[in-house]
Amino acid sequence: MGLIEKHWIKIPAVLYVVGFIVHNAYLSSFGSYEFQLVQAKYILSGFGAVGFSVICIVYTGIRVNLSNVSKSLTIDKVLPWSLRVISFPYVIYAILYGKELFEIGRDAKDSLILIGVLASLIAHAVVAFTILDIALMPGDNESRLKKTLSFLSRALSIPMLIVTLVIAWNIPEFSGVVKATTYFFFGYVGIAMSQDDKSLGIESNYTDPETKEKYENIYQVVFGIIAMFFVLWTVVGSYTKYIYPKIPVALGGAKLEFVSIKTKEKVYDSYLIQETKDWVMYIDKSSGQVEKIKTSLIEKIVFKDELPNQPLKRKE
Repeated sequence: MGLIEKHWIKIPAVLYVVGFIVHNAYLSSFGSYEFQLVQAKYILSGFGAVGFSVICIVYTGIRVNLSNVSKSLTIDKVLPWSLRVISFPYVIYAILYGKELFEIGRDAKDSLILIGVLASLIAHAVVAFTILDIALMPGDNESRLKKTLSFLSRALSIPMLIVTLVIAWNIPEFSGVVKATTYFFFGYVGIAMSQDDKSLGIESNYTDPETKEKYENIYQVVFGIIAMFFVLWTVVGSYTKYIYPKIPVALGGAKLEFVSIKTKEKVYDSYLIQETKDWVMYIDKSSGQVEKIKTSLIEKIVFKDELPNQPLKRKE
């Protein structure tokens, strides 16, 4: 709370910038952009992206010593930790897509479908037990149930990792969710490696050892900015393609709504992508094409209860 009180003025600005990047990255997949600076949509989109990231960070950090991550890099701790992390995308996928893995893979081999069902059940159980462990069983008690679950988590971690990679290879949507939710694990590992170097008195030299300190500091700042933009570009790519379009608009997403756009000449049954004061972008239901129409030409937009059944023709 103290952090929020101290930086409450900066929070809307951060949400706005993140939302601007996320929403324009999403629109770019349809070959469009939006550069109107005054858009409340950007803050809402930023809230959704930051909220999703916070959920992933908090979940990934369960039972991890954040003050010294390197202490969590032992076999007994890494295996259960990795199992918790790779189980989370299954739950996120089921929530966002409203279906389990085997439903989207009907054309796949029966063995892959069966593996997907089993892996999904295990993953849901792991996430449920992880949350219950925090809520109902605080501390490090050594009960028989605790020991059994600890043994199972170590035994299942490597097989689940292999199965997850196989499923992600065959299902692009699931692969995108995995990329968007598990990169925090590697961030924690990177922090641990950096802390180990510092504890051993090892200082990384990013430039020539004879470089003056002020230039070394400038290089580190520039390198940090480049690294931040690279990570942001990587994360936003997966988030905007597989997560953002599945989150309801009211929660900071861009879930498509089925509507009838009525003009004087015609009624367009379509899936609404973006509505601004100047234009409306939509996917025409009959043709599946992404189109734009001036807002001034529209008499009324009627929202209907129907889920999209046309493939989205995104710009590759």
